[in-house]
Amino acid sequence: MFSSYYENLTNDDKYKFGYNRFFKEPDSEIDFDDYGDKAKSSLYMIRKDINHCLDKDVKNYQAMWACTALILTGIDFLSQFYFGKVTNIDKKSETNILFTQFCNEFSITKNKYNPNIESNPLYYLRNSFLHNYGLKSSTKNSTKKKNYYFNVFNVANPDIPVLNFHAENKQKAIKYFNVNLWSLKEVFIQSIYSYKNKLDDNECGLRKKFVHTQNYYGFVLSSDEIPYLNSEIVTISASSILNNSNMSIIKNSSGSYVNTGRN
Repeated sequence: MFSSYYENLTNDDKYKFGYNRFFKEPDSEIDFDDYGDKAKSSLYMIRKDINHCLDKDVKNYQAMWACTALILTGIDFLSQFYFGKVTNIDKKSETNILFTQFCNEFSITKNKYNPNIESNPLYYLRNSFLHNYGLKSSTKNSTKKKNYYFNVFNVANPDIPVLNFHAENKQKAIKYFNVNLWSLKEVFIQSIYSYKNKLDDNECGLRKKFVHTQNYYGFVLSSDEIPYLNSEIVTISASSILNNSNMSIIKNSSGSYVNTGRN
């Protein structure tokens, strides 16, 4: 069983186990000897799905919105590993703080035309996509309500920044932003490699933070039965087993493990 296998690893081995899966290139097949392909990294799956969304062979439609949502989810995911803060578990782990700090640290939104642009609007786009799959988000600061409207497009041009302020309606407290998906994907991928380099150097104890977050969000376990992305379908998060969350897991007739809820 995966939980027994993982818990018996030393912290160094847990780091190696997760590191190899975390930074696995999405166009590569899982081929690990340790526990085979039963445990996949969520980051690997996010990147694989991003490539599916922007598949060049899809002539009539590319899933731009889904791809944008995946990248913003990926930034969320990376931020928790980088800062070693698990949302709703650790202190000072508010999603907005981790997300914007990660964007600032890895220059996700900064560009030569507007080097001082804030990352907050990108966080509001994240909220818009993940909460209602739209292009409008609102925030209330004290007694003032602010509205953010977004235009998302996909143009392969490095001179077009990820995020660009377009216009403002002060009377209605609305700000309009343009977001280039192509640039967003490029800086997201670059942030992964930059994080990898920092992790290799173990800056600021990053490896310890990596293992801490991995214990909650490191892997998804798979069934042997149903195809998923040319591999296997995800059926249960490893964190359910590793952290004793009192989940009831049963095996259904197809051989997949199903979460039946809390005891």
